[in-house]
Amino acid sequence: MSSRREVCIVCHASHKAQTVPGTGLIWGRPLTAAIFKTYSSKTLKASVGQPSASSKFCLSCHDGTIAVDRFGSNQGGMAFISGSAKLGTDLSRVHPVSFVYDDALAGAVKHLKLPSVEPSGFGSAIAKDLLRNGKVECVSCHEPHNKTSNAAMLRRGLGEAGLCRICHKAMPPTSGFSHAGKCGDCHSLH
Repeated sequence: MSSRREVCIVCHASHKAQTVPGTGLIWGRPLTAAIFKTYSSKTLKASVGQPSASSKFCLSCHDGTIAVDRFGSNQGGMAFISGSAKLGTDLSRVHPVSFVYDDALAGAVKHLKLPSVEPSGFGSAIAKDLLRNGKVECVSCHEPHNKTSNAAMLRRGLGEAGLCRICHKAMPPTSGFSHAGKCGDCHSLH
């Protein structure tokens, strides 16, 4: 891979990089071209389509179709992500991405907070700090530059459902189940 001084080139490239429309980022590796099986649920009110460019940045490694050491001049990489970090192309059981999260959706779903006004805990409202072009993306929950030093590059830890509670309201017990504890105890986050 790269030396510590060149850690940025795994994702970014200053020369011969592609600029992905709508992101402003210079990207130094191929974007995944995979077709994904997306999340669906009988209670889901949002329209979830194929991942947008913002989430495809992450999936370029985490779907397991492109070698993690394929970047810059090394286009023949052979190291593929594995274990729990490999999401594959079936995203039907993980938190949905690339869907519009706006006040209309929050009004239709009782457990969602209003993204235009609810504070994110990162300086402004959810919509400004965590959404990309008004959508929930991988980077809504994950900090790819790992500024937080949290496990799995999460923006905030999961203790007491901290990260989840930024957008989701606390839920009262339903159908004999308690919504105390971590969301991941029952819900598949990844």
